Amino acid sequence: IQLHCFSGGAKVVKRLGGYPNTYFSFGGLVGKFNEYQKAGLREVPGDRLLLETDSPYLIPKGADRSFPGVGENSPFYLGAVAQLVGEVRGVGPDVVLEATHHNARTFFRM
Repeated sequence: IQLHCFSGGAKVVKRLGGYPNTYFSFGGLVGKFNEYQKAGLREVPGDRLLLETDSPYLIPKGADRSFPGVGENSPFYLGAVAQLVGEVRGVGPDVVLEATHHNARTFFRM
């Protein structure tokens, strides 16, 4: 199960995380999360975390929009999502990208 654009709190993560093969997917809205939602993101186990851009919607807060041909959200902004997720979780975007790359390959059986 992929929980698309997840924005629930820590208690919701604990409850839903009890189901096997449940993954929590986060996109550009992370930049607008309140403390309840940030606590939920921090509660997600690293092996259940996924990233998404939800293109063409939900451009990540603070994303660089100066690149030619990128006027709306696109997969190009996945790094910006990783940056936002890392800030909330207290890790660098490289840690987030490495974990979520592995998780995506597992989830999608690639």
